[in-house]
Amino acid sequence: MTTEEKVFLTLIGPESVMQSLEKNVAIEGVSIGKPQPLDAMVDAVDTSLGPDEIKMFMEFATAVLSLTGATLEFILALQHGLSAAEGANDPRIIIVDARTNTQIVSITSDTDPQWAKQVIETSWKK
Repeated sequence: MTTEEKVFLTLIGPESVMQSLEKNVAIEGVSIGKPQPLDAMVDAVDTSLGPDEIKMFMEFATAVLSLTGATLEFILALQHGLSAAEGANDPRIIIVDARTNTQIVSITSDTDPQWAKQVIETSWKK
C-alpha cells in the first residue's frame, strides 16, 4: 500500500475513550497509536489541586486508515467507545487532519456514521 492510499488523522477525546480505542479497535486497515496526554506538562503551582489529584482528561492519538473501506467501521468503533465512556459529560472525539492540523469532524454517539465517513473521505481528497 502506498502513502497515498492512507489517511493520517489525529484523534482527540476523553482519556477513557482513547485508552479503550488503543486496546479494543482491531479493524483491518486501521492502526491507532498509543494515546498521549493533550497537555503533557501541567504546572502544579498554577492549580488548586495537589500533584496527586492532577489527572489528564483529554488525550490524543494518531490513527492511520487505509482507503479500502475501513472508515465506516472506524467511526462505529469510535461511537461504541464514546457510548461506553464513564464520567464524561457530552463525550466526543474530534478528528483532525494530521497533515494540516485542521478539524475535519467531531464524532459523538449521535453522529450519523455515513455522514462522518463522507466528511472524512472528502477532506482527504482535497
